[in-house]
Amino acid sequence: MSLELAKRAFLAGFDAGYSACHSEAFPEVGPGREPIDAGTAWKMYEKTYKGLDSPMGTLGALGEDYFVSVFGGIRNNDPFATHGDIVLDGKNVEVKTQNSYTERGHTYMTIRNAKIGEKHYTNLNKCMTVDRLIFVEYVADNDYNQRFNPNDLDRLRIWECTNRVRVHPYTTRDGRHMLGFPLSEMTLLHEEHNPELAAKFHKNSTAGKF
Repeated sequence: MSLELAKRAFLAGFDAGYSACHSEAFPEVGPGREPIDAGTAWKMYEKTYKGLDSPMGTLGALGEDYFVSVFGGIRNNDPFATHGDIVLDGKNVEVKTQNSYTERGHTYMTIRNAKIGEKHYTNLNKCMTVDRLIFVEYVADNDYNQRFNPNDLDRLRIWECTNRVRVHPYTTRDGRHMLGFPLSEMTLLHEEHNPELAAKFHKNSTAGKF
């Protein structure tokens, strides 16, 4: 969704209670808070909407499109939806696109950890309560993998998290609080080597090269 289309959708929905419905994601507006006009609200969240056109936003969209191309479903174009990215067979599906993370012999897919009221709590709650939590995994294009795993750089996998109770909390070196979901507790739904699509994932990846 372009920034202009996002703005039109935001302004069109604002008077219909869009911000109130998303008061947890947008704590500055909603029931019990000072009312603000739609133009002011848009200025507050324009930076967030611009993130949809960032590499991270593009990466997420690529992963969602990839899932739909393999399994079908209908994408939800609302970037702030609290019920998932895709509807498939009547189920809400949340799709996360990322590299796996390995620590002490265990491999995880990760999301940001947060407490109620903190910035990332809405996303955490969505991941923990949605009908199906899916991870699209691509292999990081870094020096290590180029040297030791060159044949895996174009490998893509789609995992379904089947155990959201067994998680591994940890803190990154730069202070981010994370939850790791073990691959050992997931079901591998699909795997393929796709050089063209993998290159698009690598182009938009925020994973560091080392």
